[in-house]
Amino acid sequence: MAHSGDEILKLSPNVVIQEVGREYAVYHSLYGHPTRMNAESVRVLRLFSDPRSVTSLQREYSIEDLDHWVQAFRKKPFLVALTADEREEIRTIVQRECGNIACGRRFRSLGLVLHESCNFDCTYCISKKMMAASGRSFPKPRRMTLEVAQQAVDAVAAYCRSKGKRKLEVYFGGSEPLLNWQVLQRTIGYCLERYGTWFDFIFSMNTNASLMTPERAEFLTNHHVIVTTSLDGLERVNDTVRRSASGKGTFRRIMTGWENLKNAGTNIEWFCLTLTDDNFDAVNEDFFDFLSERGIIICSIEPDIITPLRREPDDIAAALVRFKRMGSARGITVGGMWDKPFKNMFRTDILKHLFSCSVFTGRGFCVLPNGDLVSCIYSGEKLGTISDFRSFFASPRYLESMQSHALGAIPACQGCEIEGQCIGGCALSAEFDQYHGSTRAFEYRCSVYRSVTRQLLALHVGD
Repeated sequence: MAHSGDEILKLSPNVVIQEVGREYAVYHSLYGHPTRMNAESVRVLRLFSDPRSVTSLQREYSIEDLDHWVQAFRKKPFLVALTADEREEIRTIVQRECGNIACGRRFRSLGLVLHESCNFDCTYCISKKMMAASGRSFPKPRRMTLEVAQQAVDAVAAYCRSKGKRKLEVYFGGSEPLLNWQVLQRTIGYCLERYGTWFDFIFSMNTNASLMTPERAEFLTNHHVIVTTSLDGLERVNDTVRRSASGKGTFRRIMTGWENLKNAGTNIEWFCLTLTDDNFDAVNEDFFDFLSERGIIICSIEPDIITPLRREPDDIAAALVRFKRMGSARGITVGGMWDKPFKNMFRTDILKHLFSCSVFTGRGFCVLPNGDLVSCIYSGEKLGTISDFRSFFASPRYLESMQSHALGAIPACQGCEIEGQCIGGCALSAEFDQYHGSTRAFEYRCSVYRSVTRQLLALHVGD
C-alpha cells in the first residue's frame, strides 16, 4: 500500500502484540494476519503509538528500510491513517453481506428437528437444557409429522428453484432423530421422488447411534446419508455421563450402532465429544489409540458450552492443545469451536469469517416439529414459520438476528483480543445466559478461547 511520507499514521487500536520468548506474535484483532516479529520490528511499530508521519519519524530516528516496514505494516493493517475508522469499514462490509442474505443468495440448507425427545439422559445434554431454559417444548417435547416435513421440503424446493439453485442440503437432527425413523426415511424418499430430477441432494444426520439397526444402516448407506455421532470416552467413563433414559450405560449400544453402519458400508470417521469434569482426565493416550484403531480421522472435542467446568480456563486450554497433539500423532484432526479463532487468523477473505457460525450466514435454518423456524437446532429463538418462508430472509426479525451476531456488532466482544476471529463463539452460550439473567457461561467460554488462541499462537511462532 503506497503512502505519502507526510501522511499521519497511527498504530491501529486493534493490534495485539503477544510476547513469545524472544519473539512476538502480532496480529489484528479484527482482520487477523498473524505475523512473527523480532524485538526491533515491534519497537518500530510501537513508535506509531503516538500518531506521526514517516517523514517526522525519519528525522527523529535513523531506521533503515523504514518505507518498506511501513508498507508492510499498513497492508496488515497494523498501521492506519489517523482518520481511519476500521469499525465503520467492517459495518459497511456486514451490511453488504446482509443484503446478500436477504436476497437468499447464501441459502442451501434445510434442517429438520424430527424429535425433541431422546432415549439417552446425558448429564450435560445441551438440547434438553436449552429447551427447558427457553420453554421451547413446553409442556412436553414434540415429534415432527410427515406433513410438516413435506411442507418444509416443498417450501424450500420452490424457493430454491426460483433462484436457479441445483444443490440442496437436508439435515436431520433433534434430540435423537432415529426416534422418528419412519418420517426420516419417508422424507428422504419424498425428496428424491418429487425433486430428484432437479436437485442434487446432500443428506446428513446426527445421532447417538444406539438405535442404528442393520436395516437402518443399510438404508442410510444406500442413500449416501452422512452420519455424525458422539462418544464421551471409553466404556467406563462414557457410561458415567451418557446413560440411557433407564439409567443404563450406553457405550456398547453405541458401538453396536457403529458396527452396523460399518457393515453396511458407512464408516464413522468423524465424531464429537463433550468435555466435562467427569471425562476431562480420561481423554488420554488410550482413548486416542482406541480412535485410531477404529479409523477415526476427525474428532471434535468441545468443552461444555453452557455449564462451566470446575477448572481454570488456562488448564482447559492446555488440555485442548494437548488433545490436538495426541490426535495429530495418530493422524486424527482434533478441533472444535475453540480452535476456530486461531484458524480464522489466517483467512485472507474477511467475508469468510463475518459470523462465528454458518447459522448466521443465511446458509440455512431449522424447522421445529410445529413448523417454527430457528437459526440453530438447539435455539429457542423463533424467527418465523414455514408458512411464511418466502419472505423469511428479508424479514426484519431474521435480519436483525443475523446482524446482531456479525463481526463488530456484539457489544460484549468489542475490544477483545480475538474479536474478529471468535465473533462471539457459539451463540448458544449467550442465549442460555440470557434465559438465566447471567453472563457466566459466555464469559467462561471466552476465557477458554482466548487462552487456547494464545497457546496455539505461541506454538505457531515457536515452529
